[in-house]
Amino acid sequence: MRIGVLFLMCFFGYSMAQDYFPNISPELSPVGRDNFDSAYAVSKNVAEKPESGAWWSKNKNIVRTVLFVAAAGSTGIAIWQNNMASKEKDKAAIWYTNITTTIVSQEKREYEHFVNNYDKSVDNVRSHENMRNGFYIGAGIFGVAGIVSLCF
Repeated sequence: MRIGVLFLMCFFGYSMAQDYFPNISPELSPVGRDNFDSAYAVSKNVAEKPESGAWWSKNKNIVRTVLFVAAAGSTGIAIWQNNMASKEKDKAAIWYTNITTTIVSQEKREYEHFVNNYDKSVDNVRSHENMRNGFYIGAGIFGVAGIVSLCF
């Protein structure tokens, strides 16, 4: 009987349980002697949680997620730029060996072609290395900002 009373009180309220079991004492009510039933819990008169005024308290998880995603994305792009720089170094090394062979063979037209391509490869290597360094710096800044945001 006690399980039935508790079931009715939990799901339908004290008043319905009292209809089926008229001998229930108010002490059995989980909400006390005030005779509140479940209608009180779902009514519109229940006080809502007041919104806090601070912007940070509302959006801190979104900001943290954005910071860590930006750090991860920046790291990924920096790694990609590092791979591109190493590929360009390999191309530049090939152009350099072609330059040395044309110096030995003294072919001026091929030498100028290889020198121009070598210069372009060196410029590409520098460009990829600069972008790599910038993205690593960005990843560090975003990562530190994300870690600092965990403190607040």
